[in-house]
Amino acid sequence: MFAGPAVELVPVQLPGRGPRFAEPLQTSIEEMADSIASEIAQRSTRPLLFGHSMGAILAYEVARRLRTSNNPVGHLFVSGRPAPPQHRPFRTVSDLPMSEFVQVLRDYGSAPEEILRNDELLDLLMVWHRRPRGHAHLDV
Repeated sequence: MFAGPAVELVPVQLPGRGPRFAEPLQTSIEEMADSIASEIAQRSTRPLLFGHSMGAILAYEVARRLRTSNNPVGHLFVSGRPAPPQHRPFRTVSDLPMSEFVQVLRDYGSAPEEILRNDELLDLLMVWHRRPRGHAHLDV
């Protein structure tokens, strides 16, 4: 652990992803941020938050909620996303045809080119991404 023994690393696992794959996806950043902020507010330590890309938006929203509930974070670290006043307008990309969706991933640098050129892997990922159970539109 690079942070040392004084820091407890607690990764956030969102519903519908990773080990929580069987759970319904949450459909909004607001719902996710409310849930995460509520969990963090129950701890007695001052958190340091890190988020990348969509996680940057989520970490920022969690930090805002904690600050307004008098539980400010120690530090907020974000990457892979412009600052809120500089943000790109949201647009739904999850329902785009495969070729357009892949171009969005390419434009954002979201995946290695080897993956974006592998039709079999893309088909597998899109089955997961576009699954009907708890389907949430992906806005970027």
